[in-house]
Amino acid sequence: MSYFQFHLFFNLPPLLVLLFLQRHHLPTTPELLCLGVIFVAVGLFTSPWDNHAVKKGIWGFPRDQHSFKIAFLPIEEYLFFFIQTFLVILSVRLAFLELPSITHHLPTVLTPFKGILALILFGGWIAIGKQWKKRSSSSRWNYTFHLFYWFAPMILFQWIIGAEIFSPLLGFLLLLSLGWGLYYTGCDLIATSQGIWHFDENQIQGWRIRGILPWEESAFFWMTSLLVAQSYILLLPVAFR
Repeated sequence: MSYFQFHLFFNLPPLLVLLFLQRHHLPTTPELLCLGVIFVAVGLFTSPWDNHAVKKGIWGFPRDQHSFKIAFLPIEEYLFFFIQTFLVILSVRLAFLELPSITHHLPTVLTPFKGILALILFGGWIAIGKQWKKRSSSSRWNYTFHLFYWFAPMILFQWIIGAEIFSPLLGFLLLLSLGWGLYYTGCDLIATSQGIWHFDENQIQGWRIRGILPWEESAFFWMTSLLVAQSYILLLPVAFR
């Protein structure tokens, strides 16, 4: 199985299903603008993270499993960013359309206290990054740190900004993220066993799901699904959420 075939087998079917279920509800201009902003953010935020990991050898892509690369990543990897993002957003949108009772139309309230918390978070993020750079470049914590250092602060930042919006939706957000996390964990098990991508044994913790997939991979899918879902809800106009 090639990386392109992975998209055909695992990403295309749920994408078509979600689009079909929403065929009678065309997106509005605010929704399309929200989608565009998130796509740009995902591209700018995830590409450096992924390229850096491949450069350090945390994971890699065999040449015979993909078409061509831009920087260190196959074009199929960039495509994966946007497909996963679109699937999560479509899932949130479908839930809001079919279950209007979960929407609360709450506004985002920005306060000085939230600004202070955000600055503290940013300061802690910088300090931890500086300390990590002093460590040895070869560590079994590399994937774990690379994952949580990059994504966890963004999730926390969103909660600082929009806790009043997310709190009533906590169960929904966790269920949605768990669902996509489990789905992509299963897909990743197959992809890893097929050699579409591989991991450096010296830069992962060592515990593998079914002896194949590093647990960090599953955590990645859960965290990124949560981050995308929260981003979409936070950026939606009040009337849509």
